[in-house]
Amino acid sequence: MSRFHDKVVVLTGAGSIGEGWGNGRATSVLYAQEGARLVLVDRDREALDRTAALVAEHGAKYVTVTADVATPDGVQAYVDAAIESFGGIDVLQANVGIGSVGALLDCPLKRWELMYRVNVTSLFLAAQAVIPHMRRRGGGAIVNISSIAGRRSVGRPFAAYSSSKAAADQLVRALAVEFAPDNIRANTVVVGYVDTPTVAAAYRTLDQEARAAQQQARAAAVPLQRTGDAWDVARASLYLASDDARFVTGTEIVVDGGLTNTTR
Repeated sequence: MSRFHDKVVVLTGAGSIGEGWGNGRATSVLYAQEGARLVLVDRDREALDRTAALVAEHGAKYVTVTADVATPDGVQAYVDAAIESFGGIDVLQANVGIGSVGALLDCPLKRWELMYRVNVTSLFLAAQAVIPHMRRRGGGAIVNISSIAGRRSVGRPFAAYSSSKAAADQLVRALAVEFAPDNIRANTVVVGYVDTPTVAAAYRTLDQEARAAQQQARAAAVPLQRTGDAWDVARASLYLASDDARFVTGTEIVVDGGLTNTTR
């Protein structure tokens, strides 16, 4: 029997900003392969529908919810969908996040606040809404997707993004301790250099030669001499959400090919 047979998984950020496999899309498919019943959430309906079609190929039961998960109304919409469709929630896979490169002195307050609203407040709202339902089922698992930028410099001006990711990481640790008596675990997947549509979009203004050079430089910085992909993130996520990690909470799995152990 698969690890998530009849488990209800809410996955935010289930779409992808472009063609190919983003973290949310790949993770959705792996949960589907493992027998989960899925609540797929994204603000982009077209991207969400593409993920849903891939999930359907594996025979998974699912519902889709188009919502802004950084608002109370958006969170309530996907929680209501989970309860109405499947009767409960076992796993929250929090995959939403936005980034912004820019010097701190040039960062408008509006951009700073948006970074925290999407990267931190969305998780805070989700926890408040989801945990009562996990309690009723005798436990659950929360998996948040973060970044090595929340732990170290990545050589670019990332103050707003990196500080928001660090805040989310600590929020997950706090959730793990506070709700351990309820058998609710909370962990983080810390992502390094991976090739996803989001990364491709960040380099869309570069010509082909410059993009290739950037990709080579990223790979060369990693001790394993290659970048990762969305499937690496997805596999780590499913481990943390599964009973294989039943004694793992309040910690992080760093999926970065060893990058954070270097001085680069």
